Amino acid sequence: MLKGVQIRLFPTPEKEAKLWKHVDGFRAAYNWGLAEQMRRFEQGEPHLSDYELRDLFKQYQKSE
Repeated sequence: MLKGVQIRLFPTPEKEAKLWKHVDGFRAAYNWGLAEQMRRFEQGEPHLSDYELRDLFKQYQKSE
């Protein structure tokens, strides 16, 4: 059985800004991966595994 724990954070304004930067980064990475998989699907290419997608994202990060 899985259990969840909820906690409440009271960050300072500086820490809250850093938290939102991380959230924005995670959102950008997720959206990039989704767009890449959709592009591959539309072109009839095979679906990438999680590890293959991570490697491709690392290459993308280095090229930017």
